[in-house]
Amino acid sequence: MLGGILPIGCGDSSSPSQAANATRPAPPESIDPVARAVIAARAEKVAASPDSRATWMGYGDVCLMNLWPQEAIVSYREALGDASSLDPTLAAKVRWRFARALHDAGDAEAADREAMTALAAIPDFGDGWVTLASWRLDRGELDAADAAFAKADKAQPIRRAIVSVQLDIQQGRIDAARATVDDLLARGVEDRTINRLAVAVGRAQGDEALVAAHEANAAESLVVTDDSIIAELTPLARFERADLLRGLAIREAVLQGRMPPQRALEQIAPLVQQRPRLAMLRVIVADLLRGLGGYEEARKVLDVVHEDDPPDHEYWSMDAAIRLELARNGQPELLDRARTSADRAIEINPTIAYGWQIRAMIHEADKEWTAAAEAYRTAAEHAERPEDADRWLGDAMRCDAESVQP
Repeated sequence: MLGGILPIGCGDSSSPSQAANATRPAPPESIDPVARAVIAARAEKVAASPDSRATWMGYGDVCLMNLWPQEAIVSYREALGDASSLDPTLAAKVRWRFARALHDAGDAEAADREAMTALAAIPDFGDGWVTLASWRLDRGELDAADAAFAKADKAQPIRRAIVSVQLDIQQGRIDAARATVDDLLARGVEDRTINRLAVAVGRAQGDEALVAAHEANAAESLVVTDDSIIAELTPLARFERADLLRGLAIREAVLQGRMPPQRALEQIAPLVQQRPRLAMLRVIVADLLRGLGGYEEARKVLDVVHEDDPPDHEYWSMDAAIRLELARNGQPELLDRARTSADRAIEINPTIAYGWQIRAMIHEADKEWTAAAEAYRTAAEHAERPEDADRWLGDAMRCDAESVQP
């Protein structure tokens, strides 16, 4: 956090203006309860140390990352005060966050102005220029976006490409957009964003072969991720989606072998304790337990929110998969719930292959071979990976063969 690198004594030599009341207002009810508690705790520090730039800055960071940009604006103004008394690089980073707060609050003109002031002090911050170009692109200010993007040479490649490809297409520079995509594809980096960029260029060029080659693996949308100055504040974000993304990142670390499952369970436990009704967090825990062979524990974790009828196909698919496994291993009475959970998953989202795969496996358990074959074929139709589609089509053929056995 930036508060930890403030120059010693800067809060004393040039204190905030006190234009803002040190007793801060309560966060609005629209903000997530967990995030509200985090903001309130940091506000107490402001009240206790109203002359500290570091305290105002830390409070602004928490407000920014927990979706209260209006309060972050007030706090950053207090933190900056007479910015000439701050370390120039630190002042630029705080001003950049100030610009982001203004942008999130909808004040585009002020956000642009503060961003330019910040970038003048840190001109080599390529990802900052990409962010500014993306803001201008979103507003349809194409020439201004070009001007910002011209200084983005040192930006992260995929982040840079997201803006450059869209900007080139809108400015009619289709060949330039195609060159960017071809270069990314030649590097062999597996990233669904690159597939989405390829689809965008293919459509702009009328290249149906390019679209067909990448559409199945393309990301749903193009998102310019946070630049490094904002991203280093990510641990402060405690609204519901942030906690869910945190949980998903923990599970991904296990899948990639970067974290043992037991450690992952320890890390995710506080999130579940604070959000006991968030079904997707429980799905992540159940998946981790399943990987450890703890099917009964996984069932209990999911049961807590069963009566909430979560509108999430992943919850019901996981519930069906867990109960099917338990039914296969001595608890046949759980098969009924596996059936209804699989049906609920498909009802919520009939285009997800995993739900159809689970339903096919349940049909197999019931020896309903024709229905199992059909479910496997439907799973194959919605498969994201060709190898999965091939495997499920093979399963369908196997079930077809079983259905004609005497």
